[in-house]
Amino acid sequence: MYMLGLAFVFFFTWSARRTNAATTSSIATPHNITDNVLKLNVHDYRAKSLRKRQPPQQAEDDLFFRDSMYTVPVRVGDQDLNLEINMGSLETWVATPYFFCVDKERVQIPQDACRIGPYYEPSPELAKELLTREGGEWSEIVYASGSFVNGKVFEKQIGIGGVSRGSPYWIKELKIGMPNEGHWTGNGIASGVLGLAMPRQPDRPSILGALFKDENIPAVLSLALAHPDSESEPRGGGVIGFGGIPNILTDDNWDSTPIKPPPMTRLGSTIIPIMGFHIMPDPGDRSELPLTSSEVFTPLLIFSHNMAVDSTTSVIRVPHKVAKYTALLFRTPLKLDPATGLYRVSCEGFAPRFGIRINEKTFFIPTSDLRKRISSFGPDECALMIQPSERNDLTLGTPFLRNVLAVFDYSGIRNGKQHGVLQVVGRRKRTD
Repeated sequence: MYMLGLAFVFFFTWSARRTNAATTSSIATPHNITDNVLKLNVHDYRAKSLRKRQPPQQAEDDLFFRDSMYTVPVRVGDQDLNLEINMGSLETWVATPYFFCVDKERVQIPQDACRIGPYYEPSPELAKELLTREGGEWSEIVYASGSFVNGKVFEKQIGIGGVSRGSPYWIKELKIGMPNEGHWTGNGIASGVLGLAMPRQPDRPSILGALFKDENIPAVLSLALAHPDSESEPRGGGVIGFGGIPNILTDDNWDSTPIKPPPMTRLGSTIIPIMGFHIMPDPGDRSELPLTSSEVFTPLLIFSHNMAVDSTTSVIRVPHKVAKYTALLFRTPLKLDPATGLYRVSCEGFAPRFGIRINEKTFFIPTSDLRKRISSFGPDECALMIQPSERNDLTLGTPFLRNVLAVFDYSGIRNGKQHGVLQVVGRRKRTD
């Protein structure tokens, strides 16, 4: 993939308000509060404005796996684009008019199938380079979902900050991709991907790697996603903080776990160990559990697992028996939908409490994030967003990330001692 040498400008003010969080009444945290934040947009696939842009079956499929897409406005050269954030990818890329959509067998298919947003329009000189297949540096990006893009790479500048107040941009050299083909599903808005994983090797190009080479910037990335709203597109999707955390309300009860090196099958992914899953029947449910003796678990299921933290996945992928147990507690006949791999559960009535035990604390998922209405399921059936999996793809997706402030502390990478630490705290709403 050609890495383009153009300035990327992120739309936040690169200021350095290093207020000690312990003195701030709204939150208590092991990190400083920062004003260095990017505001996200969230685009809901359920919104009619997006559904009408895509084939019906593809639109329905996306409801199961990517009910929304989180994007950030970025300036590439002199052009403003929206890119999807991806916490599990090092690479950043943008599509041009020379991008071709292909299927998983690399056979060209109609461009509309990829639903790429506005293209980056290259200069005539760059267009010539993109059309020349010989020479240059090539790269292929393969995502855990099976999507991929490939093409040439260029090394150019990325500029961050200062847009709102007209101050100089923070600029670094970085490789930016311009694929000539890809098997990737967008939403008609995103023009590519902004990779926000942290490289474990210093020679791997990435935005965070370039940013955190500056010793004056704490090697901390924080993420607070907001819920999508199908009534308006786009809407505020939360914030990303660089060098600290955003000033948002939390429950002040922090937990932490080490970030582990990813396996070869998930390079670039942010992998953490968890202690297990805390699953309990609805407090108002007094009926007898519809389980055989071999299926009855204690409320706290101690299954130590490694899970990826992924902002592009709209489900929580867990071992099959954990998903099955959760589905049974909805008190509806057990039905696993073969087309989606998700259980069908009742949209009303009893719902269990489902939590992820990170280390010392359990983070519970609200009922509104456990089940979602899907038009093809019928009026009274919802999809359980706890997806069974026996593969090596256990994932904490957006149902988890929308309810916590996740802080990725990569300070240890600077001294080579560790792969980083994930610190998590629950969120709470304002009451005023």
